[in-house]
Amino acid sequence: MGDFGGGKATSTSTQSFTYADSFSCLGCQTTANYTNSVSQGTSGSARLKAGIVMPVAGWYTSIMPYVTVGWVRTRFDGTFNYASSSYAPGCTPFTVCSTNAAGGLSWSQSANGVIYGIGVDIPVPAIGPGVVIALDYSRADFQSFSVAAPIAIVTPGCIPGPTLACTASDKLNVNHASSNKFTVQARFKFM
Repeated sequence: MGDFGGGKATSTSTQSFTYADSFSCLGCQTTANYTNSVSQGTSGSARLKAGIVMPVAGWYTSIMPYVTVGWVRTRFDGTFNYASSSYAPGCTPFTVCSTNAAGGLSWSQSANGVIYGIGVDIPVPAIGPGVVIALDYSRADFQSFSVAAPIAIVTPGCIPGPTLACTASDKLNVNHASSNKFTVQARFKFM
């Protein structure tokens, strides 16, 4: 059994916080804002399907409950935006008297995983021979991956030197991404 699915599921997160920054100076604070989104798009899978055909009294037909397991590949797309400001007492964040940093990127990553699930095939001879309604639940667990995220000091006058860096790179970790899907399908068997 194999399938190919389209669609898109997106999750977005925003975090803002302020904390004491004793590294810069006594009484200094840092305000940071993060916004990111992750979307799972098109995926394809190859699965084994095992079930037992069971007659259903009064329906003049049988159903087949089944389990599936296999390999899945999907594409993840995301965005990341970061802005921070470190400032001394009396200074307003994100102004010229503060040290400001920012970063932003869009990324795309394909990932492999394991897909498994349960379902039932229900023939519907009243609609026509070979018509099957399938109810299917599947869960996919994907490998972890990382994306490099550049960060730059955007305060005017940042001059790199032995004790000052105006750029840096961070790492965005996507750990153990998973998805759950319930589908109702109509299948037509051509004999």
